[in-house]
Amino acid sequence: MKRTALLLVVSASCSVNAAWPQSLRFFGNGVGDIDRVKIAIDAPNRPANVGAADFTIEFWMKAVAADYPATPPACTEGGENWINGYILLDRDVFGAGDFGDFGISIYGGRVAFGVAVGGPADTICGTTSVVTGVWRHVAATRNGATGQLRILVDGALERTGGGPPGTASYRNGRATSYPNSDPFLVLGAEKHDAGPAYPSYRGFLDEVRLSTSIRYPAPFAPPSQPFATDAATAALYHFDEGTGTTLGDASGAAGGPSNGVVRVGGSPVGPVWSADTPFLSTQPPQGPFRFFTVAPCRSVDTRAAQAPGLGANTPRIFALAGTCGIPTTARALSANVTVVVPAAAGNLRLWPAQLSPPPASAVNYAAGQTRANSLALGLSPTGAISVRADQASGSVHFILDVNGYFE
Repeated sequence: MKRTALLLVVSASCSVNAAWPQSLRFFGNGVGDIDRVKIAIDAPNRPANVGAADFTIEFWMKAVAADYPATPPACTEGGENWINGYILLDRDVFGAGDFGDFGISIYGGRVAFGVAVGGPADTICGTTSVVTGVWRHVAATRNGATGQLRILVDGALERTGGGPPGTASYRNGRATSYPNSDPFLVLGAEKHDAGPAYPSYRGFLDEVRLSTSIRYPAPFAPPSQPFATDAATAALYHFDEGTGTTLGDASGAAGGPSNGVVRVGGSPVGPVWSADTPFLSTQPPQGPFRFFTVAPCRSVDTRAAQAPGLGANTPRIFALAGTCGIPTTARALSANVTVVVPAAAGNLRLWPAQLSPPPASAVNYAAGQTRANSLALGLSPTGAISVRADQASGSVHFILDVNGYFE
């Protein structure tokens, strides 16, 4: 197919996307210092070295049961038993000479959280499975004075237990025979590559925040948007880089940033950047993009292949990449949208499938009226759009004719 290219600067009002919210997908390789993120916390001491007093570790995770044993061992509380789960966050050390250590794992499908200070150690376990194939918000808190440990999942308090009080942070300048693992906070893996008895996390991770306070003294509604930094934020990772081997710390904490290094490798190769995230973006960035024409082509017609029509106030997703000559690299379309035989007056909204609905409609209509409009329409990273007919009742047919795309 012959393509004609034209360089255009496309404004954000067209909902065209150049970069997207991202997460990291880990595969649990657990060898060779790969498939993980390593955050240096020593030489010099960095803000991510929490544990001197109160702290909260919170994050969003998504894991599926198929990636874990069909009959996993039960999560066992006490001591440093958290290390027997699939380790998601590891601030462990080998040997003596540190103030303390801690970590979080997925153990028997549940969240395990443990802390050690000197010799005393304790682990608590959550009560529900988090390997459910949907994004889950997890918060683990620790009271430095009393040692109390808590696990909250999706805002609900699942477990409270005792733990050793005192400083559990990494001792700055500590001598170690393991300089490639001890002075690091590691995400997504068991940090020492200690063998199959200590497996690494398998799943997605996003929005990690470390805080020097107990953020959730009571049950709460899970966050509906990415974390924000404040005076108690020691480190904050949005995972939105989408490429490269640096995980940036957005906290702005004094003495930072506590940036991480993404260590890639293994089979399958991990971690990988993913557009699968717990949140919808509301701020698509601007171009510029190149525009390519295609022969006019009907990509969607709910009177035919994509029947039935759009129901009132119910979004539908249409996968457009691969139709009408639209490649998977396309970021937006030039198209005509038509509504046919609406049962009631209303308006049609179209947007990239992983973003929030726009405030403006693409076309307004009266009952029984056929109307059309031309627009530039952003695509999701998978080449899909969402469409919603805002009307009191009934349905409306939707037609999308494509004449070009942006990439």
